[in-house]
Amino acid sequence: MKVRNKIEKQMPSEGLSQKGFTLMEVLVATAICGIALGIALSGLSQGHQSNMRAVLMEEAGRAARLVMHKTSSLNQESSKEEMEGEIEGMEGWSYSVNYDDLNVRIKDTSSVDQEEEEKVFEIDELKKMTIKIFSPKGRIFTIVSWR
Repeated sequence: MKVRNKIEKQMPSEGLSQKGFTLMEVLVATAICGIALGIALSGLSQGHQSNMRAVLMEEAGRAARLVMHKTSSLNQESSKEEMEGEIEGMEGWSYSVNYDDLNVRIKDTSSVDQEEEEKVFEIDELKKMTIKIFSPKGRIFTIVSWR
């Protein structure tokens, strides 16, 4: 009898309120925590990717400055020749420089009745310079300027 009374005292009777959480409440709380953790980790991952992209862009900018300095230090005749090679001081980075004729297009858009007339002028003194910077990871950065 004494054992039975102890068990009855430990177990709540039907009319009393229960203490603790049900299994469903625990599952809902776990799901909410999991979703919050997933969102937090996703934000951290995006921040890391953004940081890596910024570092890569900074290195590409430094590589571009080195190549532009190299092309500007060449004499006038050889500065218009195509060239490519490794970037000194930046392991795995390479570049190519191409020159094209610079064409200027002029349209007459003042007349409403007639078709637009377009003229193309080639400027011999200026060339379009395209610099491509190749990163060690295979990314290509392109800069276009005029010389």
